[in-house]
Amino acid sequence: MRPLTIGLIGCGSHGHRHLQNFAAQPATEVVALADTNLARAHAVAETFGVAHHYEHYAAMLERHEFDIVSIALPPAINRDAAIAAFEAGAHVMISKPLALDMSQAREIIDSA
Repeated sequence: MRPLTIGLIGCGSHGHRHLQNFAAQPATEVVALADTNLARAHAVAETFGVAHHYEHYAAMLERHEFDIVSIALPPAINRDAAIAAFEAGAHVMISKPLALDMSQAREIIDSA
């Protein structure tokens, strides 16, 4: 059975925890990650052995197909990334809280 392919959006402390957890799961493979700080994305990709890194998640979603996109962003910006990942055909995992407010949360849920 092939591993679940993972894309990560956000390489800060929450993103590190996501990557540590995926690394502990032999049934997952983190294929690519994205962070607006390209130097941080590059460093995190090297640390965790991730083959591809991007400055913007849109580029990552255009170039790869994922089973799961893991989002480790501040709640105020989860909405757009989640909707883009759903539109790309991926399942989505989001660090809590889900969104800044109920309106954004509803948009994420509806797009799922």
